[in-house]
Amino acid sequence: MATFGGGFLSVTGLTKSLQAETAALARDFTRAAVVAEDFRAPLEQTVRRVMMPSIEENFVAGGRPEWEPLAESTIARREQEGTGDRPLVASGKGMDAATSRARWRITRTQAEYPTGWPKTSNYMGFHHAGTEKMPARPFGVVQEQDATKMTDEFARWADHAVIARMLGRR
Repeated sequence: MATFGGGFLSVTGLTKSLQAETAALARDFTRAAVVAEDFRAPLEQTVRRVMMPSIEENFVAGGRPEWEPLAESTIARREQEGTGDRPLVASGKGMDAATSRARWRITRTQAEYPTGWPKTSNYMGFHHAGTEKMPARPFGVVQEQDATKMTDEFARWADHAVIARMLGRR
C-alpha cells in the first residue's frame, strides 16, 4: 500500500513579495496554517495529477522497475487469444481499475492506495503483491520523480492558500 500525506508539504520556496504590517502578516500566516490542517485538496490534486498518471505509465512501460516477463505458457495462451505478450494489459480492464480514482482513500492527512478492487478486477491485488506461483508486478509504486512532483503540488497549494488568506479570500 502506498501512503503519502502532509509530510510532503514544503513552503520553503515561498518568495512572494507582499507588503503588510508584521502583525497582519503573522495573523494571515496563522489563518493559513489552519487551512493546512486539512490536506484533502492537495492530496486529491496529487493523486489526479501525479499518481494516477504514474500508475498508468507503469503499465505502459511494463513496470518501473521492469516486471518479470510472462511465463511461456501464458505467452502461448495469449497468442491464441490475440491479447499480446505485455504483462497486465490483456484486456485493459485491470489497468483501468488500477488507475481509477476509486482505488484511493483520501483523508485529511493522507492518500492510501489501493483500497479495494471491484469484483471485475479483484485479481489485480494478486498481481500487485504476487503469489506463491505468480511474481509480483507492482504498479502502484511511487517513483523518485513522483516524490518531486508531489512536493511541487503541495508547495503550489501552500502558496495559493497563504496568498488567498492574505488577500482575504477564504
